[in-house]
Amino acid sequence: MAALLNKYLELILYVLFGAGTVAVDVGLYALLVDRTGIRWANGLGWCGAVAFAFFTNKFFVFRTGGRGPARALREGAEFLGARLASLLVQVWGVDFLVRHGLDQTLLGVTGGLSKALVTVVVIVMNYVLSKFLIFRTPSKEGPP
Repeated sequence: MAALLNKYLELILYVLFGAGTVAVDVGLYALLVDRTGIRWANGLGWCGAVAFAFFTNKFFVFRTGGRGPARALREGAEFLGARLASLLVQVWGVDFLVRHGLDQTLLGVTGGLSKALVTVVVIVMNYVLSKFLIFRTPSKEGPP
């Protein structure tokens, strides 16, 4: 059992902290929406969630903490760029699928099926970019 847990620990942590990221996003939105309005609350929730995801991915999931400020800045910039790209995929992907007939309701949400499908794509995209591009382990052949 321990060997199985070790083998999938990174993925398990990614999922757990991903749930925490959603909680930060929704929590900030809920706290701010009556004070700032929907757009600001949504934007600030997204920003808080991205910051939470960066730090938890860096220090707990992919464990690249403590490798210097230059590395942290590079990772931070790449992480933000990747999350902005996945935000565009989310927004445009759902819109594209709904406009092309995949507008079925899921759990009472119009276009919910499209939203669910694109969300799965975005989660996989974020994991792959984080693991293989942003928080990669430097090779032994040269500097990162």
